Parts: sequence; structure tokens; C-alpha cells
Amino acid sequence: MTRKLVMLQKLPKQLKPIIIAASLSLVSLQLPASSLDQCLANIKVIADDQYAISTNNTVVRQLKPTFFGFNLEWLQFELAFWDRSTAKVKPAIIQALKPFNGAIYRYPGGISANHFSWRDAAGDMSKRPTRKLEDWLPPFAISFGPKEYLSFVQAVNGNAWYVANLYGNKEGLQKSQTMVADAGDLARELQALQTTGLPAIYRWELGNELDRSEYKWLPSQLTSSAHNTINAIKQHQPNAQFTIALQEYPAMDAAGLSTKQYNSAVAGSMKSTLNEFAIHLYYDDKWRGITTEKQITSACNALDTAESQGIKSPSVWISEHAFIPKGAWEKPDWKYLWPETGSLQAALSVADMLIAAAMVPQINGAMIHSLHGTDGPWPLFHKAKDDTFHPSVVMHGITMLRTSMLPEVLNTVSTSAHIGDYNGNYDMRAVIMADKSRSQYSVWAVNRSPKPANVTLHIAGLANKKMSVKQVSLSDKQLKADNSLVSMRVVPLQQNQSLNFNAIGNTVITLKPYSVSTLRVSASALIN
Repeated sequence: MTRKLVMLQKLPKQLKPIIIAASLSLVSLQLPASSLDQCLANIKVIADDQYAISTNNTVVRQLKPTFFGFNLEWLQFELAFWDRSTAKVKPAIIQALKPFNGAIYRYPGGISANHFSWRDAAGDMSKRPTRKLEDWLPPFAISFGPKEYLSFVQAVNGNAWYVANLYGNKEGLQKSQTMVADAGDLARELQALQTTGLPAIYRWELGNELDRSEYKWLPSQLTSSAHNTINAIKQHQPNAQFTIALQEYPAMDAAGLSTKQYNSAVAGSMKSTLNEFAIHLYYDDKWRGITTEKQITSACNALDTAESQGIKSPSVWISEHAFIPKGAWEKPDWKYLWPETGSLQAALSVADMLIAAAMVPQINGAMIHSLHGTDGPWPLFHKAKDDTFHPSVVMHGITMLRTSMLPEVLNTVSTSAHIGDYNGNYDMRAVIMADKSRSQYSVWAVNRSPKPANVTLHIAGLANKKMSVKQVSLSDKQLKADNSLVSMRVVPLQQNQSLNFNAIGNTVITLKPYSVSTLRVSASALIN
């Protein structure tokens, strides 16, 4: 592969995308090729002095609506989106989520799941106990409990993802037997709600990041609790499906466990029970060098470790992901950086991550952190003075991707120059999708450079065709521009154009500076 790429430098510009696509196809067909090698090959952006996106129409994977998801921290969600007067989620939020038909909604969230008592959030709302749930809030009763959550999932035609509490409550760690019994009772309660027409739980995630922070559970403690919890849940939901988190970095190195050792222990213990895992990927902090490619590589490595433990066809869910601004967590108070988590820079990073993840068949889906509209970090909506909400730049970006998604991801090669300052050593990444009949194509692309990128687009099968293309772009001259104060500062703009594909299936598209772009090419507009 390396020798072939060096030779590409001497080829005419118009031929490079074809040769690159053919080379990648040969790599894909090499036998034996490890799953890890293939995973890494799929996410690689090839360095070049020009920009190109190329496909030979080979299908890499099927992309389902469950590829998109949201991490839903119950408290932030309730504070922003719950209307106490109607006891429902605000209609504007329901409407904004309609494009994400089939998406996953993870509840009751991340860290909050480790001390969430479903019993306090169940039953008649007027009889729910008032408790001190956060230091910065007065005591209150939970309104957005499991029943309300499932009603919300039903309203947006989504899929329910429940993080089982293996830990305890705000007071601290509770006895394992207590938590296991609690999970069984919750499963019975949710099964009863299902009989009323509310959705079933699509997946149960077993705990949240119990290997880090103040928890630091060893693999044996986690998997013992997980096995017992699975048994308790299955007594009431025998068809329940489960996932458990693997590490993306050595969170337990102080205990002498590398990432691979930890993941081997967890995967090996759980192999008779499940073959789907979770992982959390936060990315693009330039100071730490945590690039998109590095984080997706950690998912590839986790899958490889699971496979080495005898798990057949393991897959992974990115059950949390988000952009990290440089300097986050370096000080206890990093509020001055919170606006950056909903900025154009964040949208570029999130799009980059989703484009890369779409190219890996073993990545089932990714849940953006976090579905809320408070003043906290990672907002998908901003609240205006009149109590209405408008989308953050990140929300605009993922909505663009979802509304242009097609079911078949094609073998896509991205080649990119690097004139910007992104530390991933490329400016542009893209993926090409199509419908089964090849009557429609769609392109997701991100340009992380401050300059426009003129990109050679090669699609096998469109030679000598003139196509009408709808291009939607999310862009601004300022990388850190956001919508927190000016709701329409960064919004998607649509441009309709005609593109001529030449005799070898090439055309040229332009990606705006600092942009997320989608292109829809429809054969209904094709002119021979």
C-alpha cells in the first residue's frame, strides 16, 4: 500500500482518485487481513498535495437510523426541556428531533446514571419524594422519570437506551445485592410500561465509567456486578440485550492495568453473554493530541482485543462523544471555554468523528453528548430570553448529516492536503453513500482549513453524466463562531448546481472554509 501511494505522486491529477480507490480495494481483499488492519485502513486519510474523494461503489456497510444517537442527562434535559404545566417535553424540541427518526436516546445519562434512583422518579408525579439531588440546586422532585422518558422516545420515534445503575446513590456505594435487586425491579416496571404501548429498551448499558473518576472498579468487580444485573433483568425481560464499556485510554494504569489488559479482562469475562461493547470518545484537544483518528483507533483496538478473547464479530457503540476545547479540565472552573463546546469548531470535530465512524462497519452508532439547552457545556440548543430554543452549530451539523444519510456506505478514499492548523495532519475527510439502486448518492465532508478546498470527486458509474446537485454547507470565517447570542450566526446554506462528470467519472466540488458539507446527487435529475 505504501509503495503504491508514493507512486501516486507522479500520476496525473485526474487519475489519482481512481488508483487510490483501487489500491484500497486491494487492501480490503488481501487475505489474511486482520480486523484491526481493516478498521485502521477504513479511517485513514491519505496525505497529498491536493484534495480528492473517491469511491469504486463497493459497499462497506449498511448505515441504519440507530447510527445517530443522543446522550440524555436527565437533569439537564428536565431543567431545559420539561414543561411542568403540561407535564410534557416542549413541542419545539420534539419537532427539532423529528429528522432523527430511529435515533437512540441514552438515559438517565452518564455519570448521573451511577446515582440515579428510578424509584424516586416513578409513580404519581405528585407523590414523588423531594430530595437534594445536586449541591447547586434546592431540593426538588424528579419530573422526567423513566415513564416520561419512554413517552418522549415514543414521541420522537426513537429507540430507548437505559444505563443500569450498578453503583449506588449520592450517598455513595451501595451493596451489590441491593443494586442487582433494584435493576430487576426496574426491568419489571419497564416491562409493565411496555404493555401500555411505550417502547421497549433497545439496549441496556451496564454502568457508566466505573473504571475511572472516584470509582476505580477493577474488571472483576465490574463484571461480577454486570453478570448478576443481567440475570436480574432477564427474569423480567428475557430478550433484553446488553453492552458494557471498554476503555479508550489506560484509566487504571495506577492499578497496573494497561488499556489492553483491562479490556481483555472485561471482554473475556463477558464473552458468553454479549458481543457488543460501549466506548466513550472525546476528541480534538490539541494540547493532548487526542485527534479524531486517535480516538477511532482506540475503538479499533478495543474491538481487536475483544476478538482476541474469542468473541465472534464484536461491535462497539460510541455511547458518548463530543469535542473537547483546549484547556478543558486543566482548572476546576473552565466555564470560559463552555461556549466553544457548541461552536463551529465543535461542529467540525463532531462531523469528522461521525464521518470516520461511518466507515467502520463494527461501529454500530454514536451518541452525541449532550441533549440539553442549559448554560452548561456541550449544548445542542441555546435558550433565548423569550424562553424559546434555537439549535447550536453542532446540532445544525448533525441534522445536516442525518437528513442526507443514505443506507449504503461506499468504500471511500479521502486524500487531503494540510494547510490548516488541525493537528490531525489533514484538512478534509469525507464519506460517500448511496441507495441500493444507485439512483441517489450522498456525500458527507468536512473541511477543517481556513481556505476553500477544491476537491476532485470520483464516483464510478457517473462517467460522462451531467448531474444536478444540492449542496448544503455550514460555515463561518471564525472557527469559534457560535449561536449562543445570535441565533442565526452559523446556519446551513443550500446551493443548487450542475456538475459534469468526465469520461473517467471525475468532477470538482468546492468545500467552503471551516465547513461541514453535504451533497445530494439524484439520478432523477440526471441528463445523458
